Amino acid sequence: MKKLLFLCFYVFTATLSSYAQGVEITPFAGYTFGDKFPITGGEAHITGGFNYGGTLSFLAGEEFALELTYSRVDANGSAHSVYLEADQNDKSGPVNMNYFFVGAKKLFPLSDEVSLFMGLDLGGVFLLAPNNDFKSATTFAAGVNGGVKYFFNDRIGLRGQASLNFPVTSMNASYWYNPANGNSAGTYSNVRILQFGFTAGLIYKISW
Repeated sequence: MKKLLFLCFYVFTATLSSYAQGVEITPFAGYTFGDKFPITGGEAHITGGFNYGGTLSFLAGEEFALELTYSRVDANGSAHSVYLEADQNDKSGPVNMNYFFVGAKKLFPLSDEVSLFMGLDLGGVFLLAPNNDFKSATTFAAGVNGGVKYFFNDRIGLRGQASLNFPVTSMNASYWYNPANGNSAGTYSNVRILQFGFTAGLIYKISW
């Protein structure tokens, strides 16, 4: 899954670079709020956390852009289930959520300096828990977003964005914990994680 995502990103970038009228490179940082969801016999929770990454925008005129985005959310995950042994009903620890998106943006220019935008992203998310109590999972994901761009000159600007990202397929919630006896019976669930957040970034624009 991860290799497929990287391959798609590479092919997409190589194709668009030959057709785009310009490129915007935007590193960003912000905050993503937490979410919780039911699992069999209990509940799992992801806390809010620091969000950072970058966006590569290929401009097709003044009103449309195609984008590649990577973002990472550093948060903590926890889970509780009555199906675990009594001394292991609760598990918690750090969880890193890595989103890889291909997206389309509709731009709404208000002036030479300011434009609004909104768009849709499709791709995948790789969830990684660094310690031994958790497993990892990779699944398809989608996102919707909107925001504003402000340019100080022809090359430098600021970008503010609000985003709602979520996996779009069923997931195995058992990655949240690993019982000592290795038995995760009853922990499989249809999980829908919603992650809403804000980011701000510095735009560097290259036109040709």
